[in-house]
Amino acid sequence: MPSFDLRTEPWIPARPSNGGAAVPVGLKDLFLNAHDLADVELALPPASAGLWRILALITARLTGLDTWTEFSDWAQARAAELEEGRFDPAEVRAYFDVRHPDRFDLYGDRPWLQDPRLHGADAQCAKRSGINKLCWGRPAGNTQVWLRHTHDLRPIPVPSADAAHHLIATLYYGPSGRCTARTAGQVSAGDTAAGPLRGALSFHPLGRTLYESLLLNVPFVEEDEDGPAPWERDGLPDPTLPPLATGLAGRLTGQFRHAVLLRPSADGALAVDATVTWGARITPRLRETWSPPEDPYQIHGERADGTVAPERADARRAVWRDVSAILQDGQHRGRATRMPRLHRHLRHGLPADVTHAMRARAYGFDQDGQTRDKQWFTATTPRVLRWLHESADDDERAGRTRRAIREATEAAEDAGWRLERQIVRAWKDSGLGGEVKRGDRSPWSQAAADHYWPRAEDLFWRLVLDEDPREPGNGFIHLAVDAYTATTDGYRHRPRVARAVARHRGALFKNWNHGPAASGEGAA
Repeated sequence: MPSFDLRTEPWIPARPSNGGAAVPVGLKDLFLNAHDLADVELALPPASAGLWRILALITARLTGLDTWTEFSDWAQARAAELEEGRFDPAEVRAYFDVRHPDRFDLYGDRPWLQDPRLHGADAQCAKRSGINKLCWGRPAGNTQVWLRHTHDLRPIPVPSADAAHHLIATLYYGPSGRCTARTAGQVSAGDTAAGPLRGALSFHPLGRTLYESLLLNVPFVEEDEDGPAPWERDGLPDPTLPPLATGLAGRLTGQFRHAVLLRPSADGALAVDATVTWGARITPRLRETWSPPEDPYQIHGERADGTVAPERADARRAVWRDVSAILQDGQHRGRATRMPRLHRHLRHGLPADVTHAMRARAYGFDQDGQTRDKQWFTATTPRVLRWLHESADDDERAGRTRRAIREATEAAEDAGWRLERQIVRAWKDSGLGGEVKRGDRSPWSQAAADHYWPRAEDLFWRLVLDEDPREPGNGFIHLAVDAYTATTDGYRHRPRVARAVARHRGALFKNWNHGPAASGEGAA
């Protein structure tokens, strides 16, 4: 039988701490050498976001961080592991070679993260979906061929390492709507719910080594009862029921809505075909009483009806605009928000050297609930997560910096919002043509945003990373005025345009600060 053993086959590009190029490794080598590695670098950000959740769960299994029920005990155990500096090689080998030796094969009898019931003598799917359905960025089905000339009549096989990446991305970010029909028990359907991270923006802490990063990514779960991960489960789940939600494994690897099965080449080096179908049923009636558990890596905001939901990814927003929201609860994007649950766990019990080095990496995928995928993105911040820490030594400095970050973010957002609003109004009154309805953007909007937001980011970091963080003053208002002027300058030779531009320019100064805070670089 073809095989691709994810324990030993090189499929995760890992960058060494000495600064060399990333080299693919298997899961076992990844954990054995995590202390000598700096990071993992998948080319597909949606796969990276899912992989970090999988690696965090395995980290908890190897260190016993999944066994504590009191936060203080759990935090002490995490600190002891960080002081240890590396994973216990005996525990790594025991987990992969003794406890689950046959559960990490991409094509075995129990293929990793897949459902073997989709094919075989009693196949629950009469048809396959095609390898293009699995691969992100490829047109599939009746989708028009634009930038990539692959189609279902001539599918191109995928290296097994890449197929594993696409598998993870599909399980976490897969679309809702029509899929390959499946019959399981009394349920026969050809539709699926969206993946648990569909359209999500998640933040993951980074340490100085991959070992530190993996430990920092393990969240504390208060629940006494933990369930198995898909590769740890003896039996296969009932796909006619909603996903399991208990314990750490349920939160990180138990929320899949899709079921996938890959078909390998004869030597296991390639994935030549795939089936993608529904893997759990969440009916409209069930949604009235059932809800998924809170993801520990996401910002959550309150909706108008009082419910709480994760903030969605927006490719037009730079990640620095969310830094305030990952450091503290408060108002964000116009409503009350809660910082990622994991970041609450990073406030206490960490060694000082680990705390001061912590950065945050964001993974986002701007997409709708069904099939429209706009853009995925990733970004890494400077060492901002150190300001989560609240010890007696640095509480005043941390509080002052968080306040500066919040004020700078609010000032930047307010100036950016007024710029967008006034640029639209100026366009509407300019007579240059084209009606702009309420809520629409104007032909000037993107040019103004492209001018304003990169400069606002530079000013933001200068303000908040200084040894003595400063108030924003009028700095962001000046940037908005500059963007407004630069965008409209080429049109103001026309009298009507000049009058419209002058009429709406004054509103940019509405929150102008005439006090002492207006001085200094923040007011530049």
